[in-house]
Amino acid sequence: MHRKAIRLIKKQNINYLLKSNSFNKFYDNVSIKNHQNEFLVFLDDNQLISPENNLVSYPSFSLIKSIADEWIVQKDSINLESMLMNKLFFTALDKVKPNLSIHIDELLNFIDFDLLCYHVKAPHDLKKIQEKKFHPIILWLSTEYRISPTINHEIISIPNKEDVKLNLRELLYSFDFIELTLLQFLINILGSIILGIAFLKGRLSENEIIKLIYLEEDWRANLSGDKENSYDEKKNILADMKLVKKIINIK
Repeated sequence: MHRKAIRLIKKQNINYLLKSNSFNKFYDNVSIKNHQNEFLVFLDDNQLISPENNLVSYPSFSLIKSIADEWIVQKDSINLESMLMNKLFFTALDKVKPNLSIHIDELLNFIDFDLLCYHVKAPHDLKKIQEKKFHPIILWLSTEYRISPTINHEIISIPNKEDVKLNLRELLYSFDFIELTLLQFLINILGSIILGIAFLKGRLSENEIIKLIYLEEDWRANLSGDKENSYDEKKNILADMKLVKKIINIK
């Protein structure tokens, strides 16, 4: 990019650019600075801010370095879709942190439609496998957090008892704004708040969760002898979950 054009962009607020998914690179150097026990990312002399003008800062150097690293590897064109660490942190700052109660209330509803709470009535073999694989996780949730969701065998779900959401709300209030953001992200890719919680709490690994969410699909493919069609999808989910685990470990 022409140097004069770069100087003009630097005079603009960075959050103006971040409201779009892609834009031309406007910086040469990425650095990290410490200010009052918080680490900040600088793009040349510009402090990195979120699309909603919140300063990107955090006490963990490792977390901020992971955010900065995504800016370092960008080429002439910036593609925010490829910068998942930044996208998650922006969401945490702009949407979750200012609205914790609202966000928690929204998350509560996912327990009514959880993947682990829907068991087939038939075929019998699949029903038995679901019970064997799903029950230990549901039992863990009940034992550890007093959350015992209703198990459904029909398309129309049976409402959960009132104490299920009360106890789930209590658990979610123990999460910080980054953990809540990661839980929402996990729900989106797994279809299960129970599995999201189990992963964040270290109860299940990435590979164990993949086996659970593809249990029925893999069972039917094995029965019919059809070739697996979900390899790439599983690979992408595994990569996303590994990033979530990384954030949990370094935050």
